[in-house]
Amino acid sequence: MFNKLMSHKMPLVLVLTVSLLSGCVAIKGMFGSVVQAYKGPKKEDAELALIKDAIRKDYGYAVLAKVDDIPYGDDAFLGWPSKVQVLPGTHKITVRCLAGDVYKFPYVTKTFEAGRRYDVLCKQEGYNDVSAVVLYSID
Repeated sequence: MFNKLMSHKMPLVLVLTVSLLSGCVAIKGMFGSVVQAYKGPKKEDAELALIKDAIRKDYGYAVLAKVDDIPYGDDAFLGWPSKVQVLPGTHKITVRCLAGDVYKFPYVTKTFEAGRRYDVLCKQEGYNDVSAVVLYSID
């Protein structure tokens, strides 16, 4: 009787387990280590610019989504990074923004310098628009 009962519930248990595990992976992606957003071997921190998402009361919630149109995460399994390292130079940063009740994917193009940290923020611009803002951060 027990085996018959469990055999009907096994698919449900399997689906729930996979869902919970993928959620754990997404959390790791979001809160995990720094993502290398460039090709080639790992470089010293002083040779790279660090871009991180930031939450400030006067701005919205920002999540780094793409660097130069290359995605570095997802909603399903990887999560989204909170920090990426890029080579010095000009890069297009796409951000997932939630500001007020507006949810959009604005981008900003900026020149980044080696050895510096930059914060990416989202700012609500009017009723139904959001812009991405990159600020140089002083630690």
